Amino acid sequence: MITLLPKLVDACKIQQFKPICLLNCLYKWITKVLSLRLDSVADTLILFTQSAFMEGINIMNGVLALHEILHETKRIKNKGSLEIGF
Repeated sequence: MITLLPKLVDACKIQQFKPICLLNCLYKWITKVLSLRLDSVADTLILFTQSAFMEGINIMNGVLALHEILHETKRIKNKGSLEIGF
């Protein structure tokens, strides 16, 4: 369902309207409700090693860690058997 909202008070031309889709509103509400309900149990469902889509954790952390591991492996000329102590 698409609705036209007027940009001006006395809009009469099609350029003076802004089209919006009202179907997304329902999906956004459902997503928000589900995410709020999952917030309370997310810590028990998601492993502590999860590095993406978690609050306070940057999705690039895993990529940067992999880059550093590959760089260190290449630096010491090891063929992939690098031991890392975290």
